[in-house]
Amino acid sequence: MEKYMKRETFPPETFIWRVFEQLFDALAFLHGEHPLYKDKPEFQPPRSTVVLDIKEDNIFFKWPQEKTEHYYPDLKLGDFGSCVHLPVGGGRESHLYNVVSEPPEYMISAKYDVWCAGSMIFYMAKLGFRPNINPPPNWSDTSRNRELLREDPRRVEQSIDDHLSGWLEEDIKFALNMDIDDRPTAWEVVQKIRSGSHIRRTLQYRPLPDWVNLDYFMGNKYRFSPKIAASIEIEGESGDQRRAELPKPQKKMTEQPGRGNRDEWREADIVQLFKGRRLLRRTRKFRAYRRF
Repeated sequence: MEKYMKRETFPPETFIWRVFEQLFDALAFLHGEHPLYKDKPEFQPPRSTVVLDIKEDNIFFKWPQEKTEHYYPDLKLGDFGSCVHLPVGGGRESHLYNVVSEPPEYMISAKYDVWCAGSMIFYMAKLGFRPNINPPPNWSDTSRNRELLREDPRRVEQSIDDHLSGWLEEDIKFALNMDIDDRPTAWEVVQKIRSGSHIRRTLQYRPLPDWVNLDYFMGNKYRFSPKIAASIEIEGESGDQRRAELPKPQKKMTEQPGRGNRDEWREADIVQLFKGRRLLRRTRKFRAYRRF
């Protein structure tokens, strides 16, 4: 994330979804909620391992050794030095807290990890900003002040960046519920994420408009390899076939009368076809005139 923040660019949304799903899937396993493991004999009696220290510094990535359909590495959650063991669904009051993303309640439970993990995903989608707003320093730890803090909409009222989808913001806000009683479990967050994964996947690859000519604008070195292109199913004609049928941009070099030396002033040789109209780009030494 530091590299993205220095460049003031955001990680791809597909990568955020990948981290979102795998992080909460790992928490569901640690909390004793994952249906693939919770009933196995080796996990009896069921216990909930609360990580407490969930932040980007404790997230690691590793490429899978076997072939997979995913194009991002697998997530590994580490640094369990601060974790505690509790009964599944249980909790206890404590003033130990995560200084990076503190939830509104003073209760250690599996819901504590859900808030911290949701805050980290918000951090990725907001480029380094977190939904935390600290209470005034003169407030005491009374129950009424906690209720006021829980009702403060500023903590989760912020929106993620505009270029990201509303689905992502909805699922992040689903995990960042202010009330610990209404906050979902890690497995419930995983189920909500996976409920829309098929629709999101079908929208990732769509036929390009007919006027797009990637071979001309981007060059051959950025094209998909034949294996990758064959693995992407697109309805109708493939993008390569449509691009092959498009006419190649025409280059025209003519002297412009009254403009001095031919070598200094000439029509730009960059001609771009865009929706049937020629757009000539003006440069420092080459002057171009718009023609229709």
